[in-house]
Amino acid sequence: MNQDDDAPASEEEQREATDLAASLDQRARAPELLPPGLEAAVMDRVAPLLDARRADDRRRRRRRATLVSLGGLAAAAAFALLVSAPRGPVATAPPAPPADLLAIQARVARGGGAALAALDVEMRSYRRNYHDQLLRRRGGGAP
Repeated sequence: MNQDDDAPASEEEQREATDLAASLDQRARAPELLPPGLEAAVMDRVAPLLDARRADDRRRRRRRATLVSLGGLAAAAAFALLVSAPRGPVATAPPAPPADLLAIQARVARGGGAALAALDVEMRSYRRNYHDQLLRRRGGGAP
């Protein structure tokens, strides 16, 4: 440390420090105005820069809106897939055929022409039973 650092400030130094603080405070409060002749020249130089900055801001906002929209669409699609996915095991195996149906199928296979009508009746009953069981498993009830 110097001996000057410990010495008290003179009145002139105090006055200069006060003037400097006031000047800095004045600049912080109000910007300096440009002379009228320079204002147009400065605006000519600054206007293209401001326009480019505004255009960049618009592009960024559009890009952000697009990304948010795409994100929303992706979330909606994922939600739709989750909602439409089957919730439980779907009936894959048909019910066991009754013995009468198997007997009639065997008679038709041996060449019994009269058994075709009986086979048709039994197959209709079997299909109706099968569809009723599918509806009950899915919670739709019998038709």
